[in-house]
Amino acid sequence: VEVFPEPAKIANQIKYADKRGIEYVIFAGENEIKSGKFAVKNIKAGSQEEIGREQLAEFLASKR
Repeated sequence: VEVFPEPAKIANQIKYADKRGIEYVIFAGENEIKSGKFAVKNIKAGSQEEIGREQLAEFLASKR
């Protein structure tokens, strides 16, 4: 797990993750935290899914 080190635009954060070889990015803003559903973006494939809080760890473990 890595957290972007400073406030920045989402696009810059995704570029940072891509340069570091991070395949998945989880968007955990105020709305996501309230709803319990997180957007998970696969940077390499360009796809994005909404995953519930309870399924998040299992989803990521299956991608190892």
